[in-house]
Amino acid sequence: MDIQTMSGASEFQFDEAKLPGIEWLAEQMPQGFFICSAKEPGEILYINRAACRMFGCSDADDFKINIGTTFFDMVHPDDLAKTRSTMDAQAEGNAAHRMDHVQYRIVRKDGEVRTVEDHGHPANFRGAGEVYCVFIGDITARRGIEEEKKRGSKLAYALEAQKEANVAKTAFLSNMSHEIRTPITAILGMNDIIRRESRDDQVLTYSDNIRKA
Repeated sequence: MDIQTMSGASEFQFDEAKLPGIEWLAEQMPQGFFICSAKEPGEILYINRAACRMFGCSDADDFKINIGTTFFDMVHPDDLAKTRSTMDAQAEGNAAHRMDHVQYRIVRKDGEVRTVEDHGHPANFRGAGEVYCVFIGDITARRGIEEEKKRGSKLAYALEAQKEANVAKTAFLSNMSHEIRTPITAILGMNDIIRRESRDDQVLTYSDNIRKA
């Protein structure tokens, strides 16, 4: 099986003495895999069919026409700055042992937006120089479940907060009722005394208004 190169087999060849049959193995992977240049904008040197299908493309040529020829062509425009920043931060580590990990959205050939996760390891291939070997997977469903869990947690927190607020409100009203009841009882008691003992019609009218109120 010929390697599905983006730039042509003559421009990029694996060292078969060290990596025999790597292109055949890559095409058997159920997971997406691609190799891109370590130099920006990350020219894609190889991409397997599983990764092409993730973007809704049939093969590397279809991918090249509809998605692009560089790593940054693969990334959703709104996620490009964040992805660059994450990769730059991770690049400060030890390149010999580093495994970069980024998540970003992609736009498929049919326009559907999906979320992917990739793990890239820097390497050096004869004829290509510094490259990244990247495993890429679609995590849209998983992210959806995680978002649902987050929304569920936020809802549970909001309900608990509302419950605590109701308890506090009930306690406040109970205390206020007690505090108000005491002086009102005294006022009504004094008003009853006035109604029984006063002979002044005007005073009795006021007292009756107090009782009705």
